[in-house]
Amino acid sequence: AGPGPAAEPADEPAVPLLSTLPYRFQSTLPKIVVNVQFYAPRSENRYVMINLQKYAEGDATPEGVVVESIGAQDLVLSYHGQRFRIRR
Repeated sequence: AGPGPAAEPADEPAVPLLSTLPYRFQSTLPKIVVNVQFYAPRSENRYVMINLQKYAEGDATPEGVVVESIGAQDLVLSYHGQRFRIRR
C-alpha cells in the first residue's frame, strides 16, 4: 500500500475564503475594510491599506489581523491562527 492521500502543494496550501468560514469565526473578526491593494512582482513593493492604514506582508493590525500575503487577485490574512482569503 502506498502513502495516504496526497498533501496540498507545498507552495500554497488551499486557504479558505472568509465567506466560507463559520459565522462563529467571522463574528469574532475585527472589521476589515480593504481600501487599497497594491500587488507587485517583488514582495517588498506590495502593500495593502486596511481601515486606512498601510501594511506590508507580515505586518499585523492593532487588532491582531496578520497580512500573510498580497496577491494580484486576493489577500491572505490570519486571525488567531486561522488563515483566510479575501478576493478583490
